[in-house]
Amino acid sequence: MTIGQTIETALTERPPSTTPAKAVEELTNVELATKDDEQRASTRIHWAYGTMVGSLLTGMDRISEPARSGLFFASVWGGGAILLTVLGLAPPPQRQKVRDLTTDLGHHAIYALSASAAFALFSKLAEGAAVARSVTR
Repeated sequence: MTIGQTIETALTERPPSTTPAKAVEELTNVELATKDDEQRASTRIHWAYGTMVGSLLTGMDRISEPARSGLFFASVWGGGAILLTVLGLAPPPQRQKVRDLTTDLGHHAIYALSASAAFALFSKLAEGAAVARSVTR
């Protein structure tokens, strides 16, 4: 997702988002000193949030593909949309500009698909390792 956002912001000349930092500022009632601080914090917060949310996939391990990826996408994008709307950092999706909504959906689709693919790969590797251990015993 970060790679996709980096490419998109370079092509559209849109500044990187500071929304993750603004969300944390809102939730903690702590304000960062400068825009640069917000940008640095946003990258770290976004990675931490993505890692945490990616763990949802372990609870979806019994759901087959592509349903798992679709459910994960809906959870990730929908949860973020609800949080940002409740915090007043973004309008509800139905009131967003089509371009902004499409960009957001695209970035979250990239995240959901890549996280789901990584989960599937690591699950297969773990299964293979378990089988190998049981054969050598």
